[in-house]
Amino acid sequence: MECSAKKIRGYFNDLDAGRTTISGWKVGLTKQTSDPCSVKPVNKATAALYTYTPWVGAYALQCGKTTVGGSSLVASVFNRFKGEYAWGTGAGATCYSGTVDANVAERACVQSSSDALWRQCLSGVFTDGATAKPSNCSASYPYCASATLGRSVPMRTCVQSASNSTWQQCAAEGAWLPASSAPISGAGPAGSCFEMYAL
Repeated sequence: MECSAKKIRGYFNDLDAGRTTISGWKVGLTKQTSDPCSVKPVNKATAALYTYTPWVGAYALQCGKTTVGGSSLVASVFNRFKGEYAWGTGAGATCYSGTVDANVAERACVQSSSDALWRQCLSGVFTDGATAKPSNCSASYPYCASATLGRSVPMRTCVQSASNSTWQQCAAEGAWLPASSAPISGAGPAGSCFEMYAL
């Protein structure tokens, strides 16, 4: 299960960055499945699903291969159980961020380590990337300016300072936190080091 989740997270990282997934799926791009059927994903979840399971399958109304469960099984099971739970509006939902390596709160803003674009958690889903930081962030996870490196680096990056040789880690709100354990454990107060820069 963990392996599948990591793979699907990778597909979403590609889609969030505006790229196709490893097998060429993307929102709005028509592609042939293994059935074969023509599918044009209308959202990132569908594009990721067809990357992982490239079959329409037996539960479709047309063109699906009848000997394979395929992606149509997901819709069938969802429709069977969607009325069994009061889903609510998504208010107070969190979003998992690979940049932060944790769930972030509703309206939190993250500057992505993959493309430096800002994304905001709204109703449990990150918005599309933008170059400008949203103005209504409940928390912020920006790049941190490093005098040692002469550039800004993503959240969780660990840097050994040129001024005093101590290790620091880029954390929430663009703050540098002491990270003396970084050279030993590869982690600091904000979690595992995204990258490490020793003197």
